[in-house]
Amino acid sequence: MARLRRVTRSRFAGSPAGFLRYTGVSYLMTMTDFVASKSFAVYLTSSITDAALLWAGASLVGMVLSYLYTPLVGITVPLFTRVRSGEGGTIQGAFGSIVRIQMLLLVPGGVALVLLAHAALRLLTPQYTDAVMIVYVLVPCLFIESLLTMAHNVLIVYEELRLVTIGRMLTLVVIPLGFLLSPLYGVVGLAIAYGSARLVAGLWATFWGWRRIGLQWPWRFMARVCAASGVMAATLYACHLVMPVISDGLTLSDRLALLPLYALVTIGNALVFFVAFRIFGGLEPSDRGQLAQMKLPFKRFIMRVL
Repeated sequence: MARLRRVTRSRFAGSPAGFLRYTGVSYLMTMTDFVASKSFAVYLTSSITDAALLWAGASLVGMVLSYLYTPLVGITVPLFTRVRSGEGGTIQGAFGSIVRIQMLLLVPGGVALVLLAHAALRLLTPQYTDAVMIVYVLVPCLFIESLLTMAHNVLIVYEELRLVTIGRMLTLVVIPLGFLLSPLYGVVGLAIAYGSARLVAGLWATFWGWRRIGLQWPWRFMARVCAASGVMAATLYACHLVMPVISDGLTLSDRLALLPLYALVTIGNALVFFVAFRIFGGLEPSDRGQLAQMKLPFKRFIMRVL
């Protein structure tokens, strides 16, 4: 045993300080991300039909979420690191700016996905229309968890690895929750288990980001975004009432012919959101610079509207 310790010390003697701790946390994050995901949840399903429904619903949510989250990929950790190293700004300013931009993308995106989920499934995968209940469960869980992830990134930059480790371990609650809820609610229970596990971990990180680092949640901005999203939801629901009925038995060509109409309705209601948001107060002046640096479709138009 003593020889093993000497070999281990000599092997890692030239490694950067904290190498083992950081790699250990990284491996833990990878493992818990897999456990609290659809890839693991399908192992707890009782039939191939349930597995297919869970995969279809979770994949639709994940696809939309990834498109909305893409503009922020690679920005947050370097930004927080520069702030901590004293290159300008405050951690609260950087955190608040990123979270506000996330809200601007994720809140209306999640509302639109909930309202359009049934139509999207009937157009894209009509055999999995029953997966709409899974979408209804996962959208609030995963979209809110994505907002709360910013505090998790701040904790990593500030090397609060103990808190990060506990937060990641909390995602393992998916296993007992899955066994508890699956017999009661079937595949929807599994969706609740894996969605709520990720949500609990995000809440933990946000709470300790507030307690340990002093991160403040932008409540007023969130109220403006939610109000504008409510206006968009009303107009989108009204459009839904007059849209063509997607009946059973439509051929692939018939379903594809309806896609441009639904795309036009989605774009039109996105414009409704931006206009309503501008009326309710719009962007904070400090957020315009961050938004201008992001790779967004129709960025010039969005900046002009906001």
